Amino acid sequence: MEIEYWNLKPAARINLSLSIYTEDGVLAFATGPIGEPVWNGKPFPVALFRSACHVPGDFLNDGVHRLSLLVVEDQGRIIYQHEDLLAFEVHEDARTREGWLGDWPGATRPMLRWTTEMVSSVSATER
Repeated sequence: MEIEYWNLKPAARINLSLSIYTEDGVLAFATGPIGEPVWNGKPFPVALFRSACHVPGDFLNDGVHRLSLLVVEDQGRIIYQHEDLLAFEVHEDARTREGWLGDWPGATRPMLRWTTEMVSSVSATER
């Protein structure tokens, strides 16, 4: 997700906060630029900026989602708020189901990395 915005106040310390809600109004997640290496916590000059938040594929579950935006100054004062800035729908790729035919529970459905390893080839009765 990318947002372009103008900072019109010299030396303003601003950051964005994004919230994603499900179609039921449940907050799926909120995020901000914590750890952003270039501008986080630094004064912004008067200029046009573009902030990007990278959400991995297969992170959100199926359904309609809404994006809300906050612009925050000095890490605590909301100077702009836009509810329902964007609505979008997530559709699952049927190839990722691998035999599962039901709905996935939860607001998010990350495709997390799993590993399985054999720890011992000796059965419990042989011990």
